[in-house]
Amino acid sequence: MEDRKMYTGDWTCMECGASIDSLPFEPRDPSTLTCRDCHMKNKPTRNSDNVRRIYVGDWKCCECGTKIDELPFKPLDPDTVACRACHRK
Repeated sequence: MEDRKMYTGDWTCMECGASIDSLPFEPRDPSTLTCRDCHMKNKPTRNSDNVRRIYVGDWKCCECGTKIDELPFKPLDPDTVACRACHRK
């Protein structure tokens, strides 16, 4: 398995103010970042069948404009939502 690329920076958790110095992705909007502890605390819960909650809405990819109608999370800022293809770039 290939090692995951890590991005380094000087970011702050938007919830608790903790310092974040590395992430497994390059953040589009650092003002919406959460530390691992806050992310795990607010992570979507799974139901009794171990299935993640899906959020239904009417969003568009911020990069290519593709329509997005389901997400595995509730977006903090709908203007920064990306489709799977753009998110993987």
